[in-house]
Amino acid sequence: MKSSLSLTVLCAVVLLALGAQAGTYSFSPTPVDLGDLDHNYWYTWGISGAIPFDEGIIEAVLFFDDINDWTNEANDRLYIHLLDNPTVGVVQGLDYEGGGDKFAGQGKWIATYTDTNSYTEDLSYTFSTLGLIDDLNSYATNGVFGFGMDPDCHYNNKKITFTITTEKAYVPEPSGLIALATGLVSLGGLVVRKKRAF
Repeated sequence: MKSSLSLTVLCAVVLLALGAQAGTYSFSPTPVDLGDLDHNYWYTWGISGAIPFDEGIIEAVLFFDDINDWTNEANDRLYIHLLDNPTVGVVQGLDYEGGGDKFAGQGKWIATYTDTNSYTEDLSYTFSTLGLIDDLNSYATNGVFGFGMDPDCHYNNKKITFTITTEKAYVPEPSGLIALATGLVSLGGLVVRKKRAF
């Protein structure tokens, strides 16, 4: 009985492993550094057609490579939001370092970054840690999602990257389902015969 139970558990584990096919997608804006996030502008970055319709997002990371505030002042901030359905591509608007968050109340707030040192650093925001995976999946259902960023100082950087990991359910072909059903029936027959033998 133990061996048949072990075989059943092994089959279930194999099927679950087959059932999860993951994909990884990486995106960067144009220009890749969003013009060093100039304090005179706010920016939106819209991403379209990023995820196949039959996949769900299980993780996402927004990454800034070697970001650094060009000069440290008390009121320097970089406001970052996840947006639903922004214009595809990069859009920038002039605000002459207007102060405050251009995207306050829009989408989902990701972070307000303040650079408190004089050196460059890598900065990343992991969506599962932020509790934003469900929101990102919801925003991605219409095929367009993205970011709003409002720098109130120059935030020099080398590159901004958004990486998504997805998963989809494995749906076997009809012939595969028949073979699976036949195997399970056979396994069930073996268990019944072994019980009768004892």
